[in-house]
Amino acid sequence: FDIEGVAEPVRLAFLLAHTEFEDKRVKFSEWGAMKSETPFGQLPILEIGDDSRKMTQSMALLRYVGTMEADGSLYPKEFMFEIEEAIALLADLDKAWGPALYFPRKPTAFGHDDPDFAKTDKGKEAVKTMRETFVSEELSKYCKFIENLLEKSGTGWIAPTKTPSIADCVAVPALRKFSRGFIDHVPSDCLAPYPKVVDYLERFCALPEVKGRYHDGIGGVPKEE
Repeated sequence: FDIEGVAEPVRLAFLLAHTEFEDKRVKFSEWGAMKSETPFGQLPILEIGDDSRKMTQSMALLRYVGTMEADGSLYPKEFMFEIEEAIALLADLDKAWGPALYFPRKPTAFGHDDPDFAKTDKGKEAVKTMRETFVSEELSKYCKFIENLLEKSGTGWIAPTKTPSIADCVAVPALRKFSRGFIDHVPSDCLAPYPKVVDYLERFCALPEVKGRYHDGIGGVPKEE
């Protein structure tokens, strides 16, 4: 879709691997007609050259693209455990964010009979409380974990690699989205208490391969009028 979403780490890996790719964005209005043609009814999909396969599953695609850099620096075997450990930690962060994200969309999955509960005053207050609690408790906890990983790595990246790895391709969009100001009740300065995280995001976004890609949030460059 035409959002960062789960495909963004794969796009970043392509950029860092210096591998040209065509980034086709699917409009939500187009998705219904093409969904049945996808292997698992999901996006993203990767197609390579004349290969008839439609390759799927974002994390599988990320690891696959991570092998494309000639020097192996995106997914080096030497630091595979540290890379996978960081990716798993970020998956835990995403899981912790899930209820606060999806509750407004499907309150029935969280024990409410009314599918429109989130539109009521009580529902809106519940969403506000869930998201504020996430920021103060869960996001805070994971940002501290990530700062510890950055300090432990000693290289400035989330795993002890000399240059960014696929773990950084996951971490940057996963963290940066909270600073973009588009999520209700998640203030755009919510990462400010974690200067090592902010510095990390800014350094990644300043990489020649990435600079200018984003226009909001930490590391974003405002569009010229």
